[in-house]
Amino acid sequence: MIIIGLTGVIQIHRQNQKNYLSSLPHDSSSAAVHQFRIRHLTSKNYYENIDRMDVPDYHLKKSNIEPEIKHALKQDLSFNDANRVNKETVAFDHKSMAKFKFISANDQQVSFKLQQAHTKALKLPVIGYKNVNYQIKVNNHHVKYTHSQGQLKAKLPAGRSNITISIANSSRHAWALFITFLAYIASLLIFALHRPVSSKH
Repeated sequence: MIIIGLTGVIQIHRQNQKNYLSSLPHDSSSAAVHQFRIRHLTSKNYYENIDRMDVPDYHLKKSNIEPEIKHALKQDLSFNDANRVNKETVAFDHKSMAKFKFISANDQQVSFKLQQAHTKALKLPVIGYKNVNYQIKVNNHHVKYTHSQGQLKAKLPAGRSNITISIANSSRHAWALFITFLAYIASLLIFALHRPVSSKH
């Protein structure tokens, strides 16, 4: 299984490198050419990759996509046009997102600022996955949230708001880890106490 897995990874890397080398002489305005170039990471194109990969990923698709958008998706568009067309296919409230000012983000949380005249429920610029518990703080106060068309939605007060969204700590995970640890220790003890003793002739 390890050999099969390594073989598959090596073949993918070789194909990506082949596509990358073949795309170098071509015009990078084509989405396909640009994709070939950034899929094979080098020290030169690393920041280009993370700065320009703004195609919406892990988003819910709209239930009804316009025929012209479906037709455009089948064409080899320029990189910017491809991004624009892809954004038209996802169920994400870009108008609501424009109201928020991004502050910071790490692997644990993301922070925004918002200024609004009246108290209003808004879709937060964050994807809300099912079966994941989130924690939303507005000006250091916990607020309730709902899921709305793939995004988190919360009632935000009038005036200036500092919003922090993170994954809520679950005590179930800690208990599951503790029980797993106890089971591991018990297994070691049982194995140590009941290991067979070889007989000498």
